[in-house]
Amino acid sequence: MIDDPYILLGISAGVLCVLAYVLTTVRHQTRKVLLSDGVMLFLATSGIAAGIKVCTIALNRSLLTTLKEERTYIFLGGLAVIWVSVDTVIRIFREK
Repeated sequence: MIDDPYILLGISAGVLCVLAYVLTTVRHQTRKVLLSDGVMLFLATSGIAAGIKVCTIALNRSLLTTLKEERTYIFLGGLAVIWVSVDTVIRIFREK
């Protein structure tokens, strides 16, 4: 069983996002459903969950005892992952 809530969030959000992509693409019949778009959506939504986890770890003082000077950079890295992932999801849905 998977104990990490961020993995569960990433997987469930990825599946829901891919399902929404397939349904909206088929419904609007604007173009073909592409496997590459589905994979990118799944990875991007998983990236959002991973970015949230990185930001949470950076904010938790007890988890980053040896890297406390780099907490700001780790947090900004998490925000960058979230930013790129959200941008990817928006771009794919706008293309249909």
